[in-house]
Amino acid sequence: MEKSQSGKRSGKVSRSRSCMVSILSESLRVQNDLTLSIHQVRPHELAEQGNTEALELKLRGGEDVNQTDGEQMSALHHAARLAQLPAARLLLRHHATVDQPGPDARTPLHYAARCRAKLKADTLIEPLVDVTETDVNIADAEEEEDKKPGTKTLERERKKKKEAHETLKAETEQEKKEEGDTSMIVLLHSHSADVNARDKYGQTPLHFAAMTGNLEGAKDLVMTCKADVEIEDSQQVTPLIVAATHGYLEVSRLLLQDARANLRQADSSKQTALHRAAKGGHLEVVKLLLEGRSSMKQFGVFLNAKDRKSKTALYHACSNGHLEVVRELLQAGADVAADTSKLATPLHAAASVGNVEVMKALLEHKAPVDVPDLYQRTPLMYAAAGNHAAAIKLLVQRGAAREHLDLQHSTALLVAAYGGHAAAIRMLLSLGADLCADDRLARTAVFLSAQQGKMEALKVLLSTGRGKELYDATDCYGFPPLHAAVLSGCKGVVDLLVRAGAQVDKRNEEQDTVLHLAARKGFTGLLTDLIPRCRTFLNSENGDLDTPLHEAARLGHEGAVAALLGEGADVTATNASSSTPLHLAASHGHVSVCAQLLDASASMDVFNKDHKTPLLVGVAAGRVAVVRLLLGRGASLATEDDSQQNALQLAVMAGDREMAMALVSSPGWEAALRHTSMEQGGYRVTPFRMLVERLPDVAEEVLNRCIQLAKDTPGVKDGDKGDTDMNFEYLDDTYQVAGGSGGGGVSPYDQSGKLKSRAKPYTVDARMLRRNHPLMLMVQYRRTALLAHPVCVSLVKYKWNSYGSLLYYGYLALYLVFVFALTSYVLAAR
Repeated sequence: MEKSQSGKRSGKVSRSRSCMVSILSESLRVQNDLTLSIHQVRPHELAEQGNTEALELKLRGGEDVNQTDGEQMSALHHAARLAQLPAARLLLRHHATVDQPGPDARTPLHYAARCRAKLKADTLIEPLVDVTETDVNIADAEEEEDKKPGTKTLERERKKKKEAHETLKAETEQEKKEEGDTSMIVLLHSHSADVNARDKYGQTPLHFAAMTGNLEGAKDLVMTCKADVEIEDSQQVTPLIVAATHGYLEVSRLLLQDARANLRQADSSKQTALHRAAKGGHLEVVKLLLEGRSSMKQFGVFLNAKDRKSKTALYHACSNGHLEVVRELLQAGADVAADTSKLATPLHAAASVGNVEVMKALLEHKAPVDVPDLYQRTPLMYAAAGNHAAAIKLLVQRGAAREHLDLQHSTALLVAAYGGHAAAIRMLLSLGADLCADDRLARTAVFLSAQQGKMEALKVLLSTGRGKELYDATDCYGFPPLHAAVLSGCKGVVDLLVRAGAQVDKRNEEQDTVLHLAARKGFTGLLTDLIPRCRTFLNSENGDLDTPLHEAARLGHEGAVAALLGEGADVTATNASSSTPLHLAASHGHVSVCAQLLDASASMDVFNKDHKTPLLVGVAAGRVAVVRLLLGRGASLATEDDSQQNALQLAVMAGDREMAMALVSSPGWEAALRHTSMEQGGYRVTPFRMLVERLPDVAEEVLNRCIQLAKDTPGVKDGDKGDTDMNFEYLDDTYQVAGGSGGGGVSPYDQSGKLKSRAKPYTVDARMLRRNHPLMLMVQYRRTALLAHPVCVSLVKYKWNSYGSLLYYGYLALYLVFVFALTSYVLAAR
């Protein structure tokens, strides 16, 4: 019985010990897993969470306390940003750099000052590693397990755990001693943080506190840390100006009354705190800034101080429509007539935004109603420019002059018409404004509305009896309103004027019709609508003899060209320079328009005033794409301009390699190379000689084509097609056919490559022939690559085999005979 009970007890103890061992093993496994998970978390995240236990493990494990993340922020930056006090204390105990610069050179104190919410030390996020009651159970199990042999490893783990608990207990007691440090700012300052540290923009922590309205932070900085309240950032902005800008009353009060900040301090734009508060409409801050006016010296100077643009606080309040601020400033004695650098008064500012109540407040304080600004514009004109009908009515009722003229001789009605403000126009007309008034350029209200494409304004003007009298009134350049509307491209305005009776056949000073103007602007829709109404002007000429098609082609308006051609516009018409539309399109490089004109049977052989075809015009203008198009359509390369230059010579003279290469690569390139002319002194000038001198790489392409040409030359037998034959026509051009010395040239060789019987040298001067030979020019200009070209080498061999060798050996034979005779004579004389 006793043995049985003893066995049961030993079984229970064994099971208990096994259970404890399994619990201990599981605890160690969980602890190891947690340790691994902690190692995967960066200190910055733990600092943000306020997880001091995990953060302690990281730092004790050798983690760098000052390491930064991708934003150059340290763990202390993150703790300060979220007011995690325990984490910040822990980091500082581990010697975190308190003034470490982060993004834009901001220290942790900058982030602490920006944080408005103040967290208590006990409001922390739940840590990743918790100390639970399981540790006690594990300790009991460890006591039982110690009685067993081979448990030294568990004993070492238990000792480490005990030491960690003791360390944590000591740190907790230290934190309780520091419990009075409930402010992150005070904590950082107690560790010697620079309270006046500047970031990239010169802003200090106090600037940040003022910027976010952090009153408690501002108090800590000013009262406890003794921060400099007059410190300026890079724009000379003080913390008081920052607080006033954002309307933080209590922060402003702290800086002004408790810290005695300078009320008159201005930033780089010469704006004071009063300017900023008035501009933002912060009434209570404005009142605070004006509280000490009874005891302030030169209060009027402060109240009416002007910024860099000479704007006062009152002007800023008026331009932003802050009525209560305006009243407060006026009650304090603000100058109602103070003007800006452009001589605009607060009434100008109020009129520009149409704030009638602000305007009334200004007028009640005797604001001048008709004072002009730098451009002689009155508040009434400002109201008209802003389409503020109620403001216009108020000003006119208070005596504003309706017909006052600005520097452009514009009235308020003209200003409203230019802006297309129908409500302002209607109000001004009802108040008796002169509808027929015009400006310095003789533009009426109807003209200006049409010019700007303002249909609603034009409807109001034309609805009056006198307005219909103005739809044909021209400006100083002879443009009627319809022309101005066409230039604006507003189809609705054009239709409105035409329906009202505007003359569609009217011309301006330059004799342009509405079709010329629409084509010049490329307004295809307008052209389509206008052509049926004035078909007789389809091919009409203006002062430069340009037709509407000329205008559209010159500017490359494909749609307009298509519309005009579709209605039958004359594609062959010439202007004052004898240019066709194709000349103009080619000159300006409009490839698509050139193709349209060629499809409409435009001639490529017409010469303009400078004796240039469209091809020559395109070459002279450097329009390679146009030239390729014209050559593909069969344009002749043999034509010359009035200076006896063909297309290739023009390209070479201009140094246009791409153009020259396009010409010599075209199907009809031979005609360009055969052109010859004689310069003063009798020297022959050819395109190939010019290429050798100026564009040797293009000359090489010509020589390459000479080889290709020889292979396909008619007259060469089929059996000889595989042989390498050379064409020396452009390289060895000593001979010419009578009657073909210039122009396109006639080849002196027949189809078989033999010299024609009529071919003669172009000069009898052998010395000139030798010096002007293309091969000699290659030597003169050191074109070694050209001299080594197969065509040049073949020419030299051909000349040697033809007659050079005969002459050489003949002269050699004569020389040998002479030597033999001389020797015989000497021997005989002895």
